[in-house]
This record gives sequence, C-alpha cells and structure tokens, in this order.
Amino acid sequence: MKITRVQTTRHVTPFFESFKVSYGLQEYSEHVILKLSTDDRTEGLGDATPLWFFTGETVESVEHVIEMLKPQILGMDPFDGERTLGVMNTLSKNPSAKSSVEMAIYDLRARSLGIPVWKLLGGKIRSEIRASGGIGVKPKDQTVKAATRLLENGLTAFKLKVIGDPEGEAERIRAVRDAVGKSVTLRIDANGAYSSRRAVDLAKRVSACDLEYFEQPVRGDDIQGLREVRDSIDFQVMADESVFTSRDAMRIIEERAADIVGVKFAKCGGISASRGIIEVCRSAGVPCIFISAFETWIGISANVHVIASSDNIIDANDLALWTIQHDDPASPLEHTGGRIKVPDGPGLGVRMTGAQNDDQ
Repeated sequence: MKITRVQTTRHVTPFFESFKVSYGLQEYSEHVILKLSTDDRTEGLGDATPLWFFTGETVESVEHVIEMLKPQILGMDPFDGERTLGVMNTLSKNPSAKSSVEMAIYDLRARSLGIPVWKLLGGKIRSEIRASGGIGVKPKDQTVKAATRLLENGLTAFKLKVIGDPEGEAERIRAVRDAVGKSVTLRIDANGAYSSRRAVDLAKRVSACDLEYFEQPVRGDDIQGLREVRDSIDFQVMADESVFTSRDAMRIIEERAADIVGVKFAKCGGISASRGIIEVCRSAGVPCIFISAFETWIGISANVHVIASSDNIIDANDLALWTIQHDDPASPLEHTGGRIKVPDGPGLGVRMTGAQNDDQ
C-alpha cells in the first residue's frame, strides 16, 4: 500500500453569525482540505484550518508546505509510522499543515483496515461527546439572545468571549447566567486580552455566577500572570495560547499556572502531538480540553476520535457546533443537540460531499 496522489482544495465556511474575539471580527473560516490516495484506491482526508493570529499560517502557506512535503509523502506506506513522524519533524512549525497530513494518514490507515480511527488510538471509552458552544463579544442583549439560541439547539455548555472593561463584561456574564439558569456549564475566555490585575477584577465580580473556568486571561507568554490569576480567583484557569507543545504543558504544570490545558490541532500539529500533551498532563493530574479551530467536520471528527479514546479530557469540549457548521464540505457526524456520536465506521467517519468530492 503506497500513497500515489496528494490533492488539496480550498474551502471557505461562513459562520452562522459574526464572531468577535480579542484578535478581531471573524465571519468565516478558511480551510485546506487534503486528500491522500493510495495504489489500492483507499482515500484519506485531512483538514488544515490555519489561524494566522495563533500560528501565522494562511491557506497559501499551508498549500505551499504540503507541496514541499509532497515528494516525501508520495510512495509512503501509511503504516510506516517512523517515516510519517520523520516527515512531520522536517517542519519546526506549520502546525495546521502538519496536522492535516497526519489526519489524512490516520484516515487512510483506519479505512484500509475497515475500522474507526479511535481503534488505532487504543479504543473507545466514550460513545458520544458533549460539545460546548461559543459566543463572541456582543452587547449584553445580543449575548443573551445568542445563549438562548444555543440552549434551544440543545447545547448545555457555553463559552463567552470577554475583552472589555471588567464591569461591563461582568454584566454580560451575569445576564447570561440569569437567562440560562444554573444547569448550564458556563465558561469565559479572554484570549489573552487582560492584565492579571484586570482579569482578577473581572473574576471577582462574577464569583457568584458559578463559572467553570477562565480561559487564557492573560497573554500566552505571561506565565507568571497566569499563575497570579489562578492563585487569586475562586474558579479554575485554563491555558490555551500558553500551550503549543508538550514542553509548554510541562512548564504550565511546573509553574502551577493553570488547572486545565487546552489542546488544539492548529496549535500543536496533529493527533500524535495532541496525545503527547494529554499524556504529559495526565502524569501531573491536570485535565485537558479540546478546542476546535473552527474546523470542518473532517477536523471535528479527528477531535472526536481523540477525545473518545482519552480519559484525561473534561466534559463539554469546544467543537464549534452551531458556530460554523454551515456549507460544510464534508458529511456531518451524527449529532443531536449538543452531543456528537462517536462514529463506528471506517476512518474518521466522514466523506466529502457534492462537488467537493470531485478530483482537483
């Protein structure tokens, strides 16, 4: 079994509504869909969803990197794990591009065996994954309406983006908690927008709102500030922009800077790297959570397979459900409300749909 063809296709996925965070306003996500084909006509799919504000990647840079890797990928046996890692290790950065290649190789392996990817990862310990919905920065009334819509769609975990003054953001958070009730899991995420002092100010203003965690309150490189926030508030702190690699996770653990570590393929570079972070955190008793980079169903499915096979993942992962699944190029996984069924079919469990399935 040898890889004989490497194809890429660009796709733009519009959001259901604009999504404002500290990096700016987002109205769509861009993707490079990778298809690897073998000499026995098996195909594997990968999804690169570059986030320029996280990693500096663009769809153009992803395409360039995959083109540069093509000579190493062509002729590869997908089951040659050392060669696969060797190809990945030729890149010191470019995590979205690396992730898409490894994702497609895992899909190839599992499809050729007629098994789901989670079996290659050691087995399934969950049959469904609870998803959390995201709400961008909006005026208070619009934030409440967005939360209500998510609740009506069956989601019971929400994450609010916060970037403004602590008093105003506290009013938004309290309004959402009052609107959705105590049974909903509520989180906040600043994407590094605050100083440690302002983050602590906000956290203390909403201490009665029963928040699960405060995600990345300070800049990703401000580990001391992250620890100061964790030591000063009465709910958990989650590190996202502070953790790209297993070594970053070790530093967070050693500095006691966060209670939870966020894992994102677009940051760490793929399935193997994500599992490395999970294992480092498991050794220290620090749980992880997966965060979608606004991926298509291809990337979301890869997230689901890793989550399903890992016991160090907290409930309600941020899988962009009801945020961008609009005009998706791939068939969706089975989902009801805020729960996604872990697929039992071959590979990742998704296929390209319509014209997107044509050769490019």
